[in-house]
Amino acid sequence: KMKALLLLVWLVASLHCGTSTIEIATFQSDIAMGRHIVVSALAGISGQLLCPYVNGLQWGAHAFTGEDGTTSFMIPFPTPGHFKLEIASACPTTTPFPVGQPIPSGAEVSNALTITVMRRAIRKPVNNPKHQVGIDWEPWFTKSNSHFQTAEAVPLLGKYPSMDPNVTRQHAIWLVEAGINIWYVDWTNNLWGKQHFSQRGIQAQEIINSTVRALEVLAAMKRDEGIEVPKFVLLTGLDNGPKAAPTAVNEQLAWIYDHLMTNKTFEGLWVIYEGKPLVVVFDGGDIHSKVNPPISHDKMTLRYMGSQDQSSHLNEKGFWSWMDGSITPEPTPFPNTTLDGILPTPSLRQTGTEALTITNAFFAANGWLHSGVPQNNGATFLKELTVALKYNPI
Repeated sequence: KMKALLLLVWLVASLHCGTSTIEIATFQSDIAMGRHIVVSALAGISGQLLCPYVNGLQWGAHAFTGEDGTTSFMIPFPTPGHFKLEIASACPTTTPFPVGQPIPSGAEVSNALTITVMRRAIRKPVNNPKHQVGIDWEPWFTKSNSHFQTAEAVPLLGKYPSMDPNVTRQHAIWLVEAGINIWYVDWTNNLWGKQHFSQRGIQAQEIINSTVRALEVLAAMKRDEGIEVPKFVLLTGLDNGPKAAPTAVNEQLAWIYDHLMTNKTFEGLWVIYEGKPLVVVFDGGDIHSKVNPPISHDKMTLRYMGSQDQSSHLNEKGFWSWMDGSITPEPTPFPNTTLDGILPTPSLRQTGTEALTITNAFFAANGWLHSGVPQNNGATFLKELTVALKYNPI
């Protein structure tokens, strides 16, 4: 039977069905799009694995009950509508990405809560149009790539596949409201050792597919809802691992331009820099000037990226940085010449800092185990942010 109890200031809706002993409750069942609710769960025993489900599909991070048999969940809702929220005693195990999978057969399921999500305007905060803030986004969570196998925590959305459109939509809402202008998509490892782009493996293709799905999601948010979503920059790779042939990189650049940048569906989603779409090429060994044929595309603005500038000093050559191994990251000044040695037009000559990368944790040349600096509850990021504010890059 159904019964509702008002306990202190929170509403408990409990449906006793069969032998179910999981009960859930929330303070608020009506929320705005992109916000989250906090759900309390009582399972009666300690150490019980619990997994949240929305409309019968897994959504959100799992949790274990404490000594008192209770735990809580923070569940975001990226789309408007009415949703059924349940907590089950099992997570899907047929895939490394439980998000989007149905409740396993035989799992114990809690009472259901109805959550109403209301549409709202998604607006980015007012910021200086002369300065752009970007964030690295990795579309690697696919069957043939990363599985969160070395993660030290579970994402708030759960262990998700990069192809999930609801995940991308929630990411986009968070980034818009955080004031992020640029969505850097990390493809740095996808051409290892390849002589031609056509030789790319399934790992590379899955990353490309995830990127296309993200472009589709953001294009729809921009077109159908008028949301000012971040614009894209693709971060390709020349030598982050086994070196790719310059021919493979050039063929990839041509494919990006022909299939993505000129696609009408994705119009307006690209960062335009120096009059052309911007693409960044990772070249940690500074080999691009020595390869033949040279890396080039006449309809793109190219920038190169390295790492560990505190020791490599590649920033002094105009390279942007993926990550520095120092609490005081190195700024990249505006180049006096373009990277192919041609003097920029007077309108493009500038002084000051073109780019600077800050991170919430980092390692130096000896890797995470020997030279890593942790997040320190956000202190690392705040210290690096003071450096960014000092140099004030574009």
